Amino acid sequence: MMGKSNEEDIELSDYLDTYFNKNEKFVVDNIINISEKDGAKDHLVLILESPHRIELINKRPLMGSSGKSAANALGYDGTKALGEIASEGKDISIINLSTLPLDPDGVISNFGEEDNTKYKCYIEYFEDNPKVANAINSARKSSRKDIVAYFVKRNSDIVQKLQNPNKELDIYACGIFAGKVADGLFKDKKISFTKILHPSYSQWIETEETQNTIKFIDKHKKK
Repeated sequence: MMGKSNEEDIELSDYLDTYFNKNEKFVVDNIINISEKDGAKDHLVLILESPHRIELINKRPLMGSSGKSAANALGYDGTKALGEIASEGKDISIINLSTLPLDPDGVISNFGEEDNTKYKCYIEYFEDNPKVANAINSARKSSRKDIVAYFVKRNSDIVQKLQNPNKELDIYACGIFAGKVADGLFKDKKISFTKILHPSYSQWIETEETQNTIKFIDKHKKK
């Protein structure tokens, strides 16, 4: 399988490489508005894990229930997800460390009939390669150093994209996985960031778990 004689010798990074290479057309591009010269000097950057079903369909990050919960927590009216607000050119950038879902089983299980037709080859890819789905789910849940290192390397261009002398960046890594990868990305680059909760399950609205998240909401909520 995948060019190796012994299946046990296949590393998780090999599964991930194959996944990204075979499903490139389903990639959800990040929203990076930092290059804009106009707008406020302060610029909010959110670093998250990966897209889910609604993001896959809309081709934008943070578009599902987490996106609407995040927008609500930051003082928007809640009718638009934060991904849509950012795509309109606001001083917000949203970066997924994986531009394909890292919970493919969860995504596929939530597909409707129309989705099953539109994403037929995506579904068939996992039907033909069941071990890949298991490997990707393992990557999502794992804090293994090799997996963190894989996504640090895969996102090495982010540091360059975050360079803009006209902007003062306020960077937040949302969730455990994003926080660990951000540690690897920024530790030697003199770029500061803060770890906060992921916006899923209304954690930004109902948060009592971390002071960092509370401070983040207070700072960035629309007045």
